Amino acid sequence: MARSANQNRIMIVGTVAVITLGIIAVDQIKNAIAEKRASAPETPAVELTAETIFPNNTLVAPDADNDGLFDWEETVRGTDSNNPDTDGDGALDGTEARGGRDPLTPGPDDMLFATSSSTPSLFYNPGSLSEIVSSKLISNYLLLKQSGKMTDDTIPALTAQIAAEAREEVSIPDKYSVFELQTVSDADTEKVRQYGNAFAGTYTRYTIALASVSKNTTPEDYVNTLKAYYQSFAEELSMMPVPDGAVAAHLDFTNNLYRASVYLPKLLLTGNDPVYSLLAQQNYDALPTTQREHLKSLALYFKSNGILFDSNELGNVWNDF
Repeated sequence: MARSANQNRIMIVGTVAVITLGIIAVDQIKNAIAEKRASAPETPAVELTAETIFPNNTLVAPDADNDGLFDWEETVRGTDSNNPDTDGDGALDGTEARGGRDPLTPGPDDMLFATSSSTPSLFYNPGSLSEIVSSKLISNYLLLKQSGKMTDDTIPALTAQIAAEAREEVSIPDKYSVFELQTVSDADTEKVRQYGNAFAGTYTRYTIALASVSKNTTPEDYVNTLKAYYQSFAEELSMMPVPDGAVAAHLDFTNNLYRASVYLPKLLLTGNDPVYSLLAQQNYDALPTTQREHLKSLALYFKSNGILFDSNELGNVWNDF
């Protein structure tokens, strides 16, 4: 097979180098090249994110007139994408659409539908998480298609980011903090024992109460009853003197009770905000496992501090964890 011009050049240069520098010099050159390659940093793989796919925050489709409706939404609704107030009633098209009003009919008598949970709409309840998620998904799909960047990698990457943002919207921050708790020293074994008995008694009482709530009622009444119990349970725990070493587990358990009371009503939103309802359901279903881990932490705290409860004490439940 004939050699290429480049191959011939390389061969000539290599021969000259051997003759001129000698075998030792060539070996030194080879070693230097190998060391340089070994020390050269590897080019990091670019992570597919919204920013790497669409730089400069062009994650979602444009809103030419800045009225709160994406241009594709304006096309679907029949509003003017270059006029922020299509019907001229002084309210932005996006404000009207998200509020259940008709952006094509001058207000104030332009309500399209009631915004109760029993009345779903084509775009879900105005301002709902479902509407936000669906808008972003459709917007990014169109943007990917228009830009020629729709691949087997970009769609999952953007979808994952939107899903992560949705989960963040559903997450509930702590209500109770260490600054609101009354704490006692771990060295005060009598108060630590009192805490163990008080927590156990409160836990047992509310566990029985929650289990006895009748399901033979409306979903709203059932949820509201459970919600009230969770809130009351959390409030009682928040006012309890807590040993320093048990503060973290105590607060986590108490804040999860609060979260349960917030998530419960959201489970009824399947009609007009199914995305929020689904994510709330997932978070709510995960709470029992998390709560048991916090109880195990408290039981370990008592054992580590040499606190053993007698069979006639409410705190004897900790002995079984």
